[in-house]
Amino acid sequence: MTPIVYTAVAAWALSQLLKVVIAFLRIGRGESGRVVWRLVWAGGMPSSHSAFTTSTLVMIALTEGIGSSLFGLAFVFTAIVIYDRTKLHHIYLIFQSHFPALATEAARDPRLKDLVGHTTAEVAVGVAIGLAAAGITWALTAGVG
Repeated sequence: MTPIVYTAVAAWALSQLLKVVIAFLRIGRGESGRVVWRLVWAGGMPSSHSAFTTSTLVMIALTEGIGSSLFGLAFVFTAIVIYDRTKLHHIYLIFQSHFPALATEAARDPRLKDLVGHTTAEVAVGVAIGLAAAGITWALTAGVG
């Protein structure tokens, strides 16, 4: 595997682990039954989608250059993923305002809340994790192979 893949997997894993820690801090022991759910599922703080795609984009920029076709593809892929995850959350907020029962149900069912995209803050933290993962990987592998 390449540093690009290592970085993407590390960014994803760190994001997923942070979801568990953040959930414990927010909810406490009541979240213990959902640890596995948080480790493998999407949604919540931080955005694993954003971390995964951002780390891939940055590592491709560092290894292949920003003039490469691969970087262009990664840029488009990252932009679409981030846009879709935030847009989905925006659509959810609109539905909540038109259908108050949906808002009530979402508040009662944390799984539903995990399925409705990401807030801007969740995406921003995911992007930061992706940048950090790429920076660390680059620092550890620069000049290797």
